Amino acid sequence: MRTKIQEVAQLVDRAKEQGEGLKAPVVLPSIEEMTVNLVPAHLLERLEEYQQEKGVALLLLGTFLGGILGIVGNWATNLSITQFSLVLMSVFVFLALGAYLWTRHTGARATGVIDRIRRPIVPQSGAPSSSDSSKSS
Repeated sequence: MRTKIQEVAQLVDRAKEQGEGLKAPVVLPSIEEMTVNLVPAHLLERLEEYQQEKGVALLLLGTFLGGILGIVGNWATNLSITQFSLVLMSVFVFLALGAYLWTRHTGARATGVIDRIRRPIVPQSGAPSSSDSSKSS
């Protein structure tokens, strides 16, 4: 056991010796590029919720479009259009249109939240600042 530990220690020492000559330059970005904007947590939660809704809407849209393509493929191979397939096709078209509109709506809501996140937060004029609270004590 002790010899294994000594072997590992020797390997580590050799790696340190070989790695001493390897140095990578570090370049820091400018102060403006390193600025961090704090974002309210509720906006991030709402954005995640909207993006999940959009994912569900896109999944449903794909499902209904797949149903439409399946019916069209059935028509092309059988060369017969039944009354049931027309009704089913119209239902799929209606549902696909609804899913598409839902996708657009949730996408617009998510974009609105993203715009609110990107806007800088300006303190309200009536709210006390940190310097005001330190003066009152």
